[in-house]
Amino acid sequence: MSTLSYLDKLLDGVEVEWLTASEIFNIKNGYTPSKAKKEFWEDGNIPWFRLEDIRTNGRELNDSILYVNQAGVKGNLFPKDSIFMSTTATIGEFALVKIPHLTNQQITNFSLKNEFE
Repeated sequence: MSTLSYLDKLLDGVEVEWLTASEIFNIKNGYTPSKAKKEFWEDGNIPWFRLEDIRTNGRELNDSILYVNQAGVKGNLFPKDSIFMSTTATIGEFALVKIPHLTNQQITNFSLKNEFE
């Protein structure tokens, strides 16, 4: 019986450069614009994702349940084709988001760095 692990067998004879997630992705947490400020949520057109979006719409997301408007945005939107993952509560839930978006603070966003696109 071989003492090689499955990964060792799979990569036998192949040179591999191992990188950390932070070397490949821009990694940022989401946030929730203040719910007390109605002006952040009225007439919103910017998708704002929560874990409920995965439960309702699956792991490839093109639309969100809730939206914020530009007044509720701090900084930049997360780019399309980002992966997000829950890092609190239900840890490990994930989705591919096909549109520019924001997420709540339970979610960490992973977007490819330019050199890997």
